[in-house]
Amino acid sequence: MLRNPGAVWEVAHLARTANLAPELAALAERRLPIFVVWSKRDTIIPESTSLSLQAALGDPHTITMPGGHAWLMDDPHAFGELITNVIHQPLPAAFDQPVAGAFPAAVADGSAA
Repeated sequence: MLRNPGAVWEVAHLARTANLAPELAALAERRLPIFVVWSKRDTIIPESTSLSLQAALGDPHTITMPGGHAWLMDDPHAFGELITNVIHQPLPAAFDQPVAGAFPAAVADGSAA
């Protein structure tokens, strides 16, 4: 399955060292509902990176899964169940408030035609 281990190593290094501070700050400012999913035995994205991501996003809801980096490919049923559960969780009241730059309510709820 691994045709180019060097490329995988390079991408993993980028994932561990990328400075996403501006992008994460923009997401936190928009107050979007964000879930961080990380796996306990992930050797590509270490726990320290996951914790930094969580801190930069203002402590979003975090889900820790068993398995390694490719857990969602190894167990697609668990991935589907996780996403289904995330989608069905109620949003905190803070997300009911308008956010500057967001879609007008009629566009967001599909009532504009």
